[in-house]
Amino acid sequence: MSLQEDSQSRMDEKPLSDSQIEKLEKVYDEKKWIPKGHREELAEELNVTERQIKDWFEVHFELKKFNKKMKKCNKKSIK
Repeated sequence: MSLQEDSQSRMDEKPLSDSQIEKLEKVYDEKKWIPKGHREELAEELNVTERQIKDWFEVHFELKKFNKKMKKCNKKSIK
């Protein structure tokens, strides 16, 4: 798949619904990383692309990591 084709297919993706996000958060709470086979099943179950699942996990992980660092910084500044 060319870069242009990939960007076009990503533009065609619909945003995740609240119920899809809830399911992803439940899975994330159990596993911080999702193997390809499970990602395929989950994408089919939620009727989204594997890429959306993968991207959501990456962004969610980074946000959690960022928030954790911010909490540490806030605790240090309060002391």
